[in-house]
Amino acid sequence: MADLATIRARENDPAMFEHAERTAERINDRLDLDGMSALANQARAANSPKAKVILLRQMADKLGQAAQGLVPCKKGCNHCCHMATMVHLEEAQAIARATGTKMTMPKAFNVDLVHIEKVRQRYDGVACRFLINGACSIYNERPLACRLHIIVDRDNTLCEIVPGQKIRVPMINTKESDWAISMAWGGPLEMKYADIREFFPPKQGKGR
Repeated sequence: MADLATIRARENDPAMFEHAERTAERINDRLDLDGMSALANQARAANSPKAKVILLRQMADKLGQAAQGLVPCKKGCNHCCHMATMVHLEEAQAIARATGTKMTMPKAFNVDLVHIEKVRQRYDGVACRFLINGACSIYNERPLACRLHIIVDRDNTLCEIVPGQKIRVPMINTKESDWAISMAWGGPLEMKYADIREFFPPKQGKGR
């Protein structure tokens, strides 16, 4: 585990920014933009929530495929599994169906940015219910947020969660994918998001 001084030094290292920019450019060069656009349009037009989830996952996976071999994200690195992770209601239902895990209904969905920030603060540092023995136990069913969480640093130093500290992590820009996902669900005002731990509360002693 890196200490805070090491993390802050990396945050301000010009070489880190240069590496991140080069990596992002290489990923963008590999991207199947036409394929992603087609899947986004299909998801938006799909009548079935189940179909929307499948198509949006396929769209997000194209970004992951383009990043393969260029980023530090890999099995065994699970810092992001201890981060707040916003999941759409339909995604949570898909996970429940596929895994047989009982799903609970959150008390509230993403009411506003203030609410979302409070949710993030509550769950940052809390292991995801599906993190088992250091790895994601529902990898094929993992949420879109996880599929699009792609670091462009040379290692995972900045991924570590330090309680009470905000750390700038160089990540691939997913603005267009996020917008496509939003529109597939009818726009920002129609989306029903909550943290994955609100749908699937962590079990004591599980995860890490």
